[in-house]
Amino acid sequence: MPVWIAMLATLALVCVFHLKEGVAGYARPGLNEYWFVAEALASGRGFADPFGVESGPTAWVAPLPVFIVHGLSSLAGGIQAGFLAFGLAKAAGYALCAGLWARLALRHCGEPAAWAFTPLWLAILAIGQGRHLNYELHDPWLVCLLLALTLEAADHWRTRAGRLATAAVFAAGAWSGPVLAATQAALVCGRLACCARGGKKLAWRAGLRPFLPALVAAAVAGGAWMTRNRIELGVWAPIKSNGAYEAWQAQCATEDGVPGYATFMGHPFLNEEARAAFVAEGEVAYVRRHGEVFGRELARRPMDFLRRAAWRAVNAGVFLEQAETLRPVYGSLRGVVSPGAVQAGLLVFGPGGKLAWGGLDQPEREWRGRLEAVSDLDASRREVLLAGWRAAKTEWTTWPQRARRSAAGVLLAGLPACACAWLAWTACFGGKGLRRSTIGAWPLVYVAYLAPYVLVSHYDRYQAPLAGIQALFLAAAIGALIRRKASGPARGGGLARA
Repeated sequence: MPVWIAMLATLALVCVFHLKEGVAGYARPGLNEYWFVAEALASGRGFADPFGVESGPTAWVAPLPVFIVHGLSSLAGGIQAGFLAFGLAKAAGYALCAGLWARLALRHCGEPAAWAFTPLWLAILAIGQGRHLNYELHDPWLVCLLLALTLEAADHWRTRAGRLATAAVFAAGAWSGPVLAATQAALVCGRLACCARGGKKLAWRAGLRPFLPALVAAAVAGGAWMTRNRIELGVWAPIKSNGAYEAWQAQCATEDGVPGYATFMGHPFLNEEARAAFVAEGEVAYVRRHGEVFGRELARRPMDFLRRAAWRAVNAGVFLEQAETLRPVYGSLRGVVSPGAVQAGLLVFGPGGKLAWGGLDQPEREWRGRLEAVSDLDASRREVLLAGWRAAKTEWTTWPQRARRSAAGVLLAGLPACACAWLAWTACFGGKGLRRSTIGAWPLVYVAYLAPYVLVSHYDRYQAPLAGIQALFLAAAIGALIRRKASGPARGGGLARA
């Protein structure tokens, strides 16, 4: 019953989101790199052109999301219809995702935790990550689903069907990006370490043998795509090629190491000059140039890099600062908005492709200075826009909005991190009857996923795929408290027993 309730409630929430915001985001193609590459595939240009202009073969994005988009578009009869098919597939994916996470909670943490999972999962989606998981056409939903499938498949590694399913999920993870592939490898290491810690007579070779098909599948899938990158681009790019650019962006184009919407206005996807440079230089040279700038900056100021990485760690594990809370630009002001204002990051495209105010977290003098630098606005239009921005900022700074952001920051980072630490402690030092080989690996999965982003670049969209495991951690803690209160502290740590 908890599993079905989680699935149905998730479908209801997705419907509410789309009824509230509309389906504009699914009604016009070309909203991100995945759709541009899928369009290139459909037109016969191959896996290429991530920014909507002919720039040649690419490894800027992971292949699996693109092939999903391409497959849906082919089945639906075109890229336009593929957008609507993608929305339906995404809703089904959310429901499956919720069901898998609730099933894991029920199996390993008990029925109280399974009942606690659904409200926690819905709260994380509604308060914090709904924009990324429900509105955007990026891949957080897919990574969240693959994380759930990874933990679910790993629970069935003793059977042949389970090992085959684990291999398929690991291969899909390899084609979803290097971070998810590394996270899946960390799961294997965590399970082996926890089995050894639990006192089971399990040699490393015997413990590794059931996971060999999965590791081989991931190596073959990842190696095949890297070989493709070597042939097409001339470099052994690890699934995606833009790691050096991401590092440069966080180190050289931000104040604190956490990118925001103003940072992304310099991205080739949004910035015409950067896009022209990308096309002129080629992807490999463009990424290499930014990587060299990052390397020089790192050698010149290593402590500044550590400061930014520390702040990213705080952002990921203590209080998640959302990139910006957007407020819509109402129709009466659309006539004074200029392309230059959007290009400067003063206004951005928010959920569903709607134009929204940017820079609401900045002082007025900063926003006014950026506005005055826009050449295609006269003084009267600047004042009209400034007045509209003030009204949006006033709405953004009301106490309900501040309370929502504060609650979201703690719910999406601090509370799950505390529950993760408690779960790791319980798995290591709890009673011998605990399912350490499974539960003990979950915190390692969480840390392994976040570590590359803390080192390179992190902001709220990169944390969005962890919504399921965060709700699972919190549900496990609540279930343990209920079980402990019912049975007394002498009965153990409160998690479901083997």
